[in-house]
Amino acid sequence: MNAVQPSIDELVRARVGATWAFRTRAEIEATARFARMAIELQENGATPFVVTGAHDAAADEARHRDLCARVAAKWGHPNALDHTPPRTRIGRSDMDPRDRLLWEMVSVCCIGETMNTALMTRSLEVARDEEIRTTLHELLRDEVVHARLGWAHLAAERSQGRGEFLRDVLPLLLEASVEPGFLEGKDIAVWSDALYPYGELPWPELVQIYRDTMNLVVFAGFDAVGVDTSKGRAWLEERSPA
Repeated sequence: MNAVQPSIDELVRARVGATWAFRTRAEIEATARFARMAIELQENGATPFVVTGAHDAAADEARHRDLCARVAAKWGHPNALDHTPPRTRIGRSDMDPRDRLLWEMVSVCCIGETMNTALMTRSLEVARDEEIRTTLHELLRDEVVHARLGWAHLAAERSQGRGEFLRDVLPLLLEASVEPGFLEGKDIAVWSDALYPYGELPWPELVQIYRDTMNLVVFAGFDAVGVDTSKGRAWLEERSPA
């Protein structure tokens, strides 16, 4: 017996609600992470621009959290704020603290926030729902700034001869930047073009945005500061060939 397919209205409500509930949880985690990183950046001699930017980013993410929760509640997820950020840290516990912090800044900002910028830019292009457009616009404005923090910190650390380890851990950073099976097409969500007006994107387009952003922005950024990207490029080609 064939499974009963959801109606278009049900599909839209479920997908949009899940997206914004996910974003709410991500913003809760980002708020805590930036607040902690701001302290650690200052302790480890980061530039004033990066330290101040991380403090500001924590406040930005708290505001984003509430914006995302409002949209999530409208689309059927009233309890999206009920999330406790995990205590797990990015990077290896046996690393020099300054190197581990660099790993985290690269993961969160150079990769994560750069990717968010690309995805939200495209979502804003297709979205027609006014509340979603307004919310995406506010989030996108700040994500651009947050991405720049990571690139500024990476450049400063590379100028002092740090960050060579990134060459070898780049595949781990990339693997952590996507949900398991995303690039391979596992558990692809049901799609309808009726989702576009709400800023949703189909899986093939999401993968293409990921590939393009990695190749044209992220890898190029690493190359510019002398980080060898060969292992990262090989990882991406293995999992998502052109």
